[in-house]
Amino acid sequence: MKIKSFVSCFFSLTIGLFCVTPIVLAQDATPAPASPPAVKAWGGNRQIEMLTKKLSLTDDQKTKVEAVLKDQMSQMTALRKNEDMAEDDRRTQMMAIRKTSAAKIRALLTSDQQTIFDTLPAMGGQRGKKKSESETPAQAAPTT
Repeated sequence: MKIKSFVSCFFSLTIGLFCVTPIVLAQDATPAPASPPAVKAWGGNRQIEMLTKKLSLTDDQKTKVEAVLKDQMSQMTALRKNEDMAEDDRRTQMMAIRKTSAAKIRALLTSDQQTIFDTLPAMGGQRGKKKSESETPAQAAPTT
């Protein structure tokens, strides 16, 4: 009687194992998602979408802005990979790259778009500045 119970239990466990194994293996075999385009990986798509929405970019402007942002990303990636550079130097160069990219994008815009662009914190507007620092001289100077 014990042997029948043992065989029955063993048989049930074996069948269960064979049923569950393919499910477990199928979960491990799922392919890794394809890597997204480089611009999307660092949030460039969001930046382009935001700029397109806020500035009403034309298709031509959008294409040129995207090229500037891709170039910025490749320069930033090269800087991050440079392990010989001091952190302060790297930060300074990254800020310079951002500034240059913002200037290139600004040059692609109409005067109305430039006015709006200058107020955007994401691209070179008043990001990280104190309110008193971001005021224009006309606003900060007392009127006489």
